[in-house]
Amino acid sequence: MRPKPRRRGTRAIPVPGSMETDMTLATGFRAVSYWTLACLGAALATTTAQAVETPLGNNFWQHRQGEFVQTGNGAQTTELGYRFTAVVSVLDPAHFTSATMALDDQAPTEIPADPSGGAFVFNAPLFASRAAMDAAFPGGAYRLALDGPLGLRSAGATTPADAYPAAVPHLTGTDFADLQGMEAGHPFTFHTVVGSPLLGTTAHVLQIFVHERLTGVGAFSGGLLFGDGAISITMPGGVLRGGIEYEWSLYDGYTLAGLDVSGLENSAHFSSVYKTVGTFTTAVPEPTRWLMLGAGLLGLALGHRRLSTG
Repeated sequence: MRPKPRRRGTRAIPVPGSMETDMTLATGFRAVSYWTLACLGAALATTTAQAVETPLGNNFWQHRQGEFVQTGNGAQTTELGYRFTAVVSVLDPAHFTSATMALDDQAPTEIPADPSGGAFVFNAPLFASRAAMDAAFPGGAYRLALDGPLGLRSAGATTPADAYPAAVPHLTGTDFADLQGMEAGHPFTFHTVVGSPLLGTTAHVLQIFVHERLTGVGAFSGGLLFGDGAISITMPGGVLRGGIEYEWSLYDGYTLAGLDVSGLENSAHFSSVYKTVGTFTTAVPEPTRWLMLGAGLLGLALGHRRLSTG
């Protein structure tokens, strides 16, 4: 069964390590994406048991994402903008009703509670450039404040240096052109190149997603952890429909553990990701092909009838 498109806006973070598909990426660019969930799941896998045992278990995540669109074969990409997200996850939503973060001595930024519960999520508006995003939310010592029935609770974490991929991810060779008008029933192999994992990263994730552009219904997802060099990911045949416009999203990025973490039952993690999107429309089945198929089925039916009456 195809997953139903979900509502817009960020949602509560699932159990670390789960690969829950969120194909609402189709309807817009998200900061907290399925890529992020996969990456954070890998980064936090070692702390899951501790989170279950502690009554106030929480994590602080910052996510920076550059977004691009591919318009032709090779590295033909155009920069769309940059997104910044901050997430505080809590084990029991009843423990806290508000959350803020502040850098050094700056005024605090509110992190709104996610309606799904279990997390506070802040999404900044799209920035025109990486420099603009970094100026608004630079690296440094961040202070967290969570308030609720149990009283005010504070924590802190120092943001490490950015660790973006060396290059913007894109489909290599003639993949971009080959997707245009492809037969829906055929398999397709996506090709790309990623750099070696950077020193100090706790996770390096490459993910690709394909979904219907109009409805947001997911068709395919695939990826790998800690890959480098030339990468190929094959989408099996039969997952696409003919005459439908699709969008693919390619994510490449790193997660690093936070420095000088204090007051958090688990830890802080910071991810830097590049995301590239592109579109293609599958071929419409030819009428003659349908006629030939229909004639063949009719011939089989008549032959079966003759054998039955003979």
